Amino acid sequence: MGWLVLARLLDGCVGRLVGGVMSKPIPARLRKEFFAFMQARDNDKLPDGAWFAVLEESAEEFCKKHHLKWADRNDAAHQYIQMFPTPETAK
Repeated sequence: MGWLVLARLLDGCVGRLVGGVMSKPIPARLRKEFFAFMQARDNDKLPDGAWFAVLEESAEEFCKKHHLKWADRNDAAHQYIQMFPTPETAK
């Protein structure tokens, strides 16, 4: 019984096991394309909730297009936001 539970937990979640929570679901080889894809859909004039919902839906669309079955749309949307330079990284 224990193996069945473990197998269900691992099914589709292998990426989340690396480093705890998977914070970068988009692989390095697709990050440039992902950033351009997301930027084309990013409308910061929307209210915050609607803006983030659009980011999540866009991230999900990108993940489906590239068969990234393990990628979580919320994690991918956060990854996109983290791709923008901060004052610390811009130096």
